[in-house]
Amino acid sequence: IYIGVFSIAAGLFTGVLTTLTKVQVRESATVEVSQQAQFVIQTVQRLVTDASIIELAANSATSTLKLRMADAAKDPTCVELSGGVVYLMEGNDGFNKQNCFATSTQQAKPLTDSKVVVNTLNFTKLANPPAKDTVKIDLTVAYNSTNPQESLTSRTLQTAITKISAA
Repeated sequence: IYIGVFSIAAGLFTGVLTTLTKVQVRESATVEVSQQAQFVIQTVQRLVTDASIIELAANSATSTLKLRMADAAKDPTCVELSGGVVYLMEGNDGFNKQNCFATSTQQAKPLTDSKVVVNTLNFTKLANPPAKDTVKIDLTVAYNSTNPQESLTSRTLQTAITKISAA
């Protein structure tokens, strides 16, 4: 009789432990996705606010945001999605002062790491003359895992940032 009670208790304990582990894995994936998505949004918000000009065609979505900066060392500044990673490039490519992301001498800095994959990053400039321009951002980030408990974790953010600094 003691072996039967012990077997039932062990089975229940194993079930509870398995459930708690699944919840913990899912929660850690959710936290990672949220933190990296917020970091990208906050970085873009800071850059747009500091920019002199948002250099995008109006009302046309693109995966590269090009900003003109007052600081020559940071002009132009670009944010781009490539291969599931969001990159930041400050300064020109070394050949043409208008281009970003063209040479290996100025490496782009990743804003996301291998724990997540960015499925969507679209920037749309909303021109609003005579008021300030706005950049609409559509971002979808997912946890980068083959584990089905983690791979379902994703986050989609849509926001708009108005350029408020003087040109």
